[in-house]
Amino acid sequence: MIKDKNGTELKKGMIVSFQNGTKEGIKWDENDQPMRDENGKIVYETKPVINSGRITRLTSKWANIGDVWGGRVFAKQIPVTELEDYTEAFYENWRKSDQYRCM
Repeated sequence: MIKDKNGTELKKGMIVSFQNGTKEGIKWDENDQPMRDENGKIVYETKPVINSGRITRLTSKWANIGDVWGGRVFAKQIPVTELEDYTEAFYENWRKSDQYRCM
């Protein structure tokens, strides 16, 4: 039995999320204005990039991840220790989307 970082059993076809690097961007305050330091320069912050997809292949050490609605694999050999079950959150967000409402 293969488990994710939270202890949930992983199976082929599950929707999972994983961190795929980091991205630097402007840090915003509560008024949607760019934050500035004491010299007046804009403050930047580094955020993790979180991707999600469906497990297309699963071994005891790694998984291949593909599109949820297609078969294209976009991430290969992602360690299972970095995966997290994302099924409920994905469908909850999808039900709120315009694509779902227009069906």
